[in-house]
Amino acid sequence: MLDDVIPGASLSGADCSKLEVANGSGTESSLSKGSNHISSCQSCARNENSDFPALCDGPFNYSVTVSNKRRPQCTCLNLCDERILVLVAHHTNWNPFLLCFLSCVCKKTRAITNRILWRQFCLSRAPKMATELLLGAKDGRIDGGWQALGKLFLYCAGCCHSKSDSYYPVHPVAAHFVPKTRFSRTAGRSFLIPPCRVDVLYVSDPCEHANEPEDVGLFRGVFKGFDNSETKKLLTARAVQYEESEICPFCKARVWSMSRARMIPRSASMRLAAYNENVEYLICLNGHLYGRCALLHLSDSDACDEDY
Repeated sequence: MLDDVIPGASLSGADCSKLEVANGSGTESSLSKGSNHISSCQSCARNENSDFPALCDGPFNYSVTVSNKRRPQCTCLNLCDERILVLVAHHTNWNPFLLCFLSCVCKKTRAITNRILWRQFCLSRAPKMATELLLGAKDGRIDGGWQALGKLFLYCAGCCHSKSDSYYPVHPVAAHFVPKTRFSRTAGRSFLIPPCRVDVLYVSDPCEHANEPEDVGLFRGVFKGFDNSETKKLLTARAVQYEESEICPFCKARVWSMSRARMIPRSASMRLAAYNENVEYLICLNGHLYGRCALLHLSDSDACDEDY
């Protein structure tokens, strides 16, 4: 089988533009230049002291004013029109920072963003992978939601020392956004024991971080149709307990430790080039996978030797 490599979240210059939000100072921030106007929403205050800043000079000129009084329903017809939001998001190349902003405006824009915009974001970033995950999904909804999948494309969750990390010590690694991610279905087969290799699993290349005593590689992935997968059936049959101190960083669901379930094959450490076969990963109820491995720490002289 040919390697089915999916380009994940490749953030272009437009994608990486930051939404700098003023803290009550009335400072304006911008996405890019434009002149169109969307009427303001005045019914989405969460408390009487809410003070939402204005976003001006964008591809659409946002002027969002939050009323100090709650209203029974949203009075903004244009901003809550999903067709307009799709046009705005498409114009910015499905900028994830814009999608996060729209989720904070009101309940209606949050619902539209979670149901439509994040789905289009995933289809634009990894069309083959997202289409595969969509096959067989009920009502176009995947396990955990499209927002969680979008976060999985963009976000390296980092790691910290916990009870489940006792197999080898490691210094904490901070979570961060990643500019580009490569996911592979063929690589995912290496993370499944033989009885479970009928499952479809996409896994990213490891994100390498300097650490002590060995460097650490962090990776993440997602199952297709995890509820009906052989992996979940085996975890249930073995009565594997959930991790008490861990939750999925992408959807906040409970997780299983695959090392505790003894379901990590040697092929996983070979695929990751893990030092001393130190590999651990966890799987949540929605089929999101995240984990880490030990990578051999190279000295400066070793790195120079590899350049020749």
